[in-house]
Amino acid sequence: YWISRKDNKLNLNILDSRIKVLEYGSIEAENILKKAGAIFFSVSFLDVSPCPYNFYGKAVSVNLRHDSPFKNGRSRNFIYKFYVGIVNKIIRARYLLSISDEFTKLRISEFEPGKVINAGFPRDELLYSEKYLQEAKKNLTEKIHRDYNTKIIAYMPTWRYNGDEIPELKKVFSPDFIDWLEKNNIVVIHKSHFVTECSNLEKDRSAKSSQIAQNIIKMNDISASELLAASDILITDYSSCVWDYLILDRPVIHFAYDYEIFKTTGMGGSFICDFSEIAFEEMNCGSIVSNSEDLQKAIIDGINFPDSQKELRRQRRERFMTYEKPGSCEKIFNFVVRELEKQK
Repeated sequence: YWISRKDNKLNLNILDSRIKVLEYGSIEAENILKKAGAIFFSVSFLDVSPCPYNFYGKAVSVNLRHDSPFKNGRSRNFIYKFYVGIVNKIIRARYLLSISDEFTKLRISEFEPGKVINAGFPRDELLYSEKYLQEAKKNLTEKIHRDYNTKIIAYMPTWRYNGDEIPELKKVFSPDFIDWLEKNNIVVIHKSHFVTECSNLEKDRSAKSSQIAQNIIKMNDISASELLAASDILITDYSSCVWDYLILDRPVIHFAYDYEIFKTTGMGGSFICDFSEIAFEEMNCGSIVSNSEDLQKAIIDGINFPDSQKELRRQRRERFMTYEKPGSCEKIFNFVVRELEKQK
C-alpha cells in the first residue's frame, strides 16, 4: 500500500500494478496502518497518518529520511527543542536508515532511534541502471524539444523556511553567458524543492514547465531522480540531492549565495534548525560559488573539464556514502523480514 495525500502530484505510472494507493487520513488507510507489519516513511509517522500510530508498537517502522549533513535539524530555541523532543518520542521510527556513519552521528542526536540500518537510499536504485539513465535523458530532451546530445544542467536548490524566493538564473546569468549556453547546446532546468513547490510562492506555477529564457526552463513536472539522471552538471546549494548525484560521478556546483545567512540562521530562521557542525568546506562535492561571475566560470569548467574534481567526489563518497551501494532495497527488505520473523 502507498499512502498519499489527495493533492500529491504522484505519477502512478511509476508504481507496480500490485501497489494500491490509499488516501492519507482515510478510514481504509488508518485500518491498514493498524494491521501493518512494516511501515516506511521519510520523516515520521505523520507522513502516513495524522495520528501517531507508533503507539501500537507492533509494526517494524523504518525512517528512510533522505537528508543532508549540511543541516543538522537542531534548533537553538529551547521551547522548540523541548516540543520536538517529546513529539519525536511518539512518532519516530524504530529503525533509521543511514548511508554512512557520518549521517548516523547527526541523525542519532536528532531522532535517537533504537537501531540503524546501514544501507543506501531506496530511491537511488534507479541511478545505478544505465538503461534508466539513457531513458531519462531521451525523455527529457524530447520533452524540451532538443536533440539527445544537448547538455543538461540541473538547478535544484533546497527550500528556505522564511519564504525567500530562490533567484532566477535568468537574472543571475549575463546576456553573453545565456548566448554561450545556446551556442554550446546547453539547457538549464530549474526544479524547485517540493516544499517550495507547495508554498504560495509556487502554487500557480508548479504544475507545468515554463521557459524563462531561451536556454533556461523552470520544470517541476519531472521527478528529482529523472532530472538528476539526465543531467550533465548539478547546481545546488545545501540540498541533499547532491548525495544522490554523487552516484553518477558528474560535476557538482554549490551556488551558496546566502551561505553567511544560512549558516547563521539555518533554514532561514534559527527557530527551525542550525547549520551542521561539520564545516561546509568539508562536505562540498564541487566548487562553492556565491556570485554570478564565479557561477558562470564554474559551469564552463564543468562542461569543459568534467573530471577535474573527480578525486574530491571520490573522497566525499568514501566519507559520507559508505553504505550507498546497489541492492539497498533488497538489503532493507531482508532486514525487515528478519525482524518480523523474530516477532512470531
